[in-house]
Amino acid sequence: MAESVTASPEGLQGSGAPQGVPATRQAELHLIKQRMQAGKANKARRGEPGFALPM
Repeated sequence: MAESVTASPEGLQGSGAPQGVPATRQAELHLIKQRMQAGKANKARRGEPGFALPM
């Protein structure tokens, strides 16, 4: 089944996106998640703890 995309003044709407969420918004959320994961990986590579250590 092919995914369809429709254009409206609110933005692009893809058939694969949840109801009421424009496809452009889905792409933005995906990029934000990628950047968050990359930041966590960089912190782990540097050896920074992801939480406060007990004193």
